[in-house]
Amino acid sequence: MLILDGGLGTELETRLAKDDPRNPLGNPLWSGQVLLSSPDLIESIHREYVDAGAEVLVTATYQLSYATLIKHKNYTLDEAHNLWNEAVQVAKRAAKPGVMIAGSVGPYATYLADGSEYTGEYHGATISELREYHEPLAKYLNGHADVDMVAFETIPNRTELEAVIQVAGTLNKKFYVSMNLTPKGLVDGTDIDDVIRLLEPLRGLSNFLAVGINCCDYKQIETLAQLMPFPLYVYPNLGYEYDQTKGFYGVVKDDDVWRAAVEAWSKLSNVEAIGGCCSTGPHEIAIVKEIVSKE
Repeated sequence: MLILDGGLGTELETRLAKDDPRNPLGNPLWSGQVLLSSPDLIESIHREYVDAGAEVLVTATYQLSYATLIKHKNYTLDEAHNLWNEAVQVAKRAAKPGVMIAGSVGPYATYLADGSEYTGEYHGATISELREYHEPLAKYLNGHADVDMVAFETIPNRTELEAVIQVAGTLNKKFYVSMNLTPKGLVDGTDIDDVIRLLEPLRGLSNFLAVGINCCDYKQIETLAQLMPFPLYVYPNLGYEYDQTKGFYGVVKDDDVWRAAVEAWSKLSNVEAIGGCCSTGPHEIAIVKEIVSKE
């Protein structure tokens, strides 16, 4: 069982004061904003994940597509390459021998910056447009000597899933495709059986590692894993609940519930990697390490 790292953007949000200009909360570059200003802080969080037991570090490129960097920073492609390389090198410096680096390719939703990771509403974006969106970062990571795998993450939309599968088919580096799923299917309403059919051709690619499930409530993972007939990398959010004492939605951490969930996933034959997404941190990954070590 492979141990993935946990959340990066949300971890940075909790460690930086709300009035700190580096705080990624609400910034369209999210953790990429911190990469620009304080790469040492990202490196320290990567290192904490390694110390907690993570065997895969995911780069801080999730929110740094070329289109996003043009939109918000007016970057040239060479400048984008330099920033993407910095993200890889930050992870490499934090890694110990045997720890792998996954180059993160976030969804088109990160360009829209409107929460569409959770709705899949892409306003009619076509397959060709979405391929063009993903190709620069995916191809760069595919060609980087220090990247062990390419991670397409949090795909919420059927058209984007088709585009990503096409882009993945052009890579020679190992890759996985991770989606934001519910037991019914993608969050844009695509039926689970249709999702499975779209993913099926990936089995024929020698560099295909797994299907991923991320950015959903961790309490749904066991059900989702049983529905998906593929090797799986699972790294969900902790989940958000309404806190009556504070009057807003927030993360309610419960080590016992998290531990029980991870134990259940570790027993599923198709789950090959476990980690965390938003609001998980080194503490939660240390619990994953504790459980996986017993298996």
